[in-house]
Amino acid sequence: MPSVLLAIFVRLCRTDLSGVGGPLVENAQIDPTVFVDDGGQAYLYWGNPDLQYITLNTDMISYTGSIVKVNLTTAGFGVRSNTERPTAYEEGPWLYKRNDLYYMIYAANCCAEDIRYSTGPSATGPWTYRGLVMATAGTSFTNHPAIVDFQNSSYFFYHNVSVEVSEKVEWDLMYRNRVLFLAVAASHVR
Repeated sequence: MPSVLLAIFVRLCRTDLSGVGGPLVENAQIDPTVFVDDGGQAYLYWGNPDLQYITLNTDMISYTGSIVKVNLTTAGFGVRSNTERPTAYEEGPWLYKRNDLYYMIYAANCCAEDIRYSTGPSATGPWTYRGLVMATAGTSFTNHPAIVDFQNSSYFFYHNVSVEVSEKVEWDLMYRNRVLFLAVAASHVR
């Protein structure tokens, strides 16, 4: 169900959706992800260049309280490979829980991006930087992560634009005849 809600939020960010009346969050930042904790509390994280979140209400289309801007420190999110900003965090956050540990996985070090992660004791941190998950993929400028549990296994997904495919998947609106491929590469996480 969270993946369906995530798709709804992407739509909420870009256009009006019947019953909501406008964007849930409107701040010109991107890459939303929804996480529902064991107790049923849902969180919505997003951001580029910041990392922000809200605590969603049970209806999943409203929230109470303020937007929280996560303090991006090098202890929490690593040191950036260039000097644009101090931390490695760039965008595309994905919140995941395994056992009692929360993982914030994210695109880092633009551009080209690699994938890194931090861990914390709760869905809201505090975060401790842990390292590299996946190095930059070829010449791709982007790379966003996800980890999903399915049938007692965990799978790591990512997307980037380094794989060439047929013209059937071109997305002319954004990349003007450049092939865009959502490379969903599932690798078993041990």
